[in-house]
Amino acid sequence: MKVCFFAQDSSISTGASRSMVNLMCEIRKHGVDPIAIVRFRGTLEEELQKNNIRYYICDTVSLTDGVGENVSLSRKAAQHLKIIYNYATTFILSLKLRKENIDVVHINKVVGIGGAVLAKWLKVPYVWHIREFLMEDYHRKFSLEKYAYKLINQSQKVIAISKGVQDTWEKRIQRDIVCIYNGIELADADWRPHCIDPTEIRILFAGTIMEGKRQMDAVKAVHILTERGYNVHLLLIGECLSQEYQDEIRKYIAGNCLEAKVEFQVFAPDLRSIRNGYSIGVLCSEKEGFGRVTVETMEAGLLFIGSDSGGTSELVEDGFTGFLYPVGDVEVLADRIEFAVKHPKEVEEIQKRAYVYVRENFTIKRTAEKVAAVYGSIMDKNAGKNC
Repeated sequence: MKVCFFAQDSSISTGASRSMVNLMCEIRKHGVDPIAIVRFRGTLEEELQKNNIRYYICDTVSLTDGVGENVSLSRKAAQHLKIIYNYATTFILSLKLRKENIDVVHINKVVGIGGAVLAKWLKVPYVWHIREFLMEDYHRKFSLEKYAYKLINQSQKVIAISKGVQDTWEKRIQRDIVCIYNGIELADADWRPHCIDPTEIRILFAGTIMEGKRQMDAVKAVHILTERGYNVHLLLIGECLSQEYQDEIRKYIAGNCLEAKVEFQVFAPDLRSIRNGYSIGVLCSEKEGFGRVTVETMEAGLLFIGSDSGGTSELVEDGFTGFLYPVGDVEVLADRIEFAVKHPKEVEEIQKRAYVYVRENFTIKRTAEKVAAVYGSIMDKNAGKNC
């Protein structure tokens, strides 16, 4: 079986891209020959080459506007031109792909409208893998909602990466969606806790720099802890999606003399080695679709502390496999960190339970098995129609 994965991306820094590449590598074990479609040349292309995955390049555009954004008539007209553009670029791509005999198109993001158009040109079924809430996490919405929802509803199967995403999109598109959690590659090394050093509390926040991730909350928590007399180091690692938001964070850092406490770093593919130098991982997102960073942090042996919303609430049991706090409440976030410093034995038990929980429930092997079963059901259904 040949499956064409439509990335709607060109960077490996996003959780969606990393999850897609992991899935493509693992699903080969189920007799699937994966081929990727990327928007431009970039780090995603390099990762595909490293894993010997064939790919094509095709630029398509997503049809979204900012929530609350005033959409003019000229912008509405531009969105219709984007539809024409997507039809043109995917038609050219379909001519190249016909020799591949694609069986299924797998759309990797909710905004991957071009993947549905490509599948229609190829006359093959498509699966829509929804990894985001869209409005609640990225503050975006479809410009042409009826058009987008129609294409999603015409897919043979819709997959959501968490129950929260599943419930949200079932209400929007009025159809059943299957929930398949993301899986990660497990480390070969034995478990070891990342003990918190009270003389220097080292905290890692991995995620795209944008308002929805709420990196500012972590910086403010560092400020609070510093005023309480703690020595804290926070690393914010991730590509910058909003320069305005990053500038706002830097202004706060400078205004509160935190330059020695907070460090920025662009995304690095090898987060596992970076995590070796930290004891706490935080994620302050307004609403995380799943939280690949969450399970990676727990599996790496760090203590995870996250906002009580979205996928994070599904993945973490407060006080048992990590700590949760109300979204935006930086005082409580600081309290959770301080509690962890003062209760090392309790934290080590939490880290151990989190490690076991992730390794039993969020492996890429399990995810690939479930996705392969989805492909199988689609092929069986189509075979029945042709009888």
